[in-house]
Amino acid sequence: MKEILKFWLSRKIPDFYLKRKITGNGMFLDLKAVILFYFIHPIKRRIAKYYCIFLKKFFDLKIIAITGSSGKSTTKEMIASILKQHNNVVYSYANIDPFYNIPTTILKCKFSTKYLILEMGVEYAGEMDFYLWMVKPDIGVITSINPTHLEFFKSIQGVYNEKIKLADYLSGKGIVVLNKENEYLNKYGKKHKNKIVFYGNNSPIEAINIKRENTKTSYLLKQRKSLMNIELQVLGNINVNNSLAAIATSIELGISSNDIESGLKEYKPLEHRLSLLKIKNSLIIDDTYNNNPVAAKEAIKLLSELSKGKNIAIVFGDMLELGELSKKYHKEIGETLTNLPLKRIVCVGKESKEVYSVVKKKFGDRVSFWVISEDKVDKYIVDLLDKKYVILFKASRSIGLDKLVVRLSK
Repeated sequence: MKEILKFWLSRKIPDFYLKRKITGNGMFLDLKAVILFYFIHPIKRRIAKYYCIFLKKFFDLKIIAITGSSGKSTTKEMIASILKQHNNVVYSYANIDPFYNIPTTILKCKFSTKYLILEMGVEYAGEMDFYLWMVKPDIGVITSINPTHLEFFKSIQGVYNEKIKLADYLSGKGIVVLNKENEYLNKYGKKHKNKIVFYGNNSPIEAINIKRENTKTSYLLKQRKSLMNIELQVLGNINVNNSLAAIATSIELGISSNDIESGLKEYKPLEHRLSLLKIKNSLIIDDTYNNNPVAAKEAIKLLSELSKGKNIAIVFGDMLELGELSKKYHKEIGETLTNLPLKRIVCVGKESKEVYSVVKKKFGDRVSFWVISEDKVDKYIVDLLDKKYVILFKASRSIGLDKLVVRLSK
């Protein structure tokens, strides 16, 4: 029975999806969920798969696939902003599960669509095989390999093994764009030089003379022997790297320097991703969409850079899906935070109690606080908003700190 089901749903579908509970929400919603999962979506996937093959063969559609532990969505949006300058582009919407989002996005293509950009986030073993069954990319971009979804992958090596399937598939068939600053990707690229394009420090595509001014970042793009000024309407070194990934991809597609420069200058940051806003007299860094150890340290670094001569505070929520290594990584973040002159830190969520246990030893219970959920935070942070603080809000999305930021803004 399982084999018949897998044949219908797709032989490449990860076993996790066969075990996923889709009922329990009431008779009407359960019936709808069953019809969608077992009938509508399998048909939709097959239509999307063969429509994609048709567009590639007869209309020269170029497909860019993006994966990585962080920076996928921003890189996708930056590439789209560049390619949209003079081309018909379709790209993944928001951060919907790629299991559903990929076929939906493919079916938005028209005969006139020149580029299709797909975000391929993975959480479970076998997902990348499933995506590559549906669509055959021409360019693959891998932004990073970091400790994410360890609850399912068990180790960073497990994360690497799944995400690198995109590069393995494209090796010899297409272009693979890799972040040279990432240890795992650097090693892979050195072993598989055929059609690998590196970006980042000490690579053919790197950023030098990086400068930050208010909410903007500028740098000189060094591409072999040429230099080009790049201006971004976003902050953070991680966004510089994301823009380099977008540039490397665009160069491989033959996009002009003018379109690259204009596209990146027009790019607007995604909501709740290192967004800056003013609430009363305080500057807020809203990075509440996602959280993992590497992204958390990048956000903390930005907090430190923006806070010269100012009081600083942080509201830190759980980094989720880290499995057995959750305690270790939360304690590491706590140690990182003890190096800052924090005036207040509020830890939010069950896992963040480990952060609290570390920072409390350094700052004491007049500066350090722990609460179980975001609705308990307000009383610890509202009094700071009139005092010209720089406050970082950082958490995995399901912790709900994005709702807290919206609430404080009103």
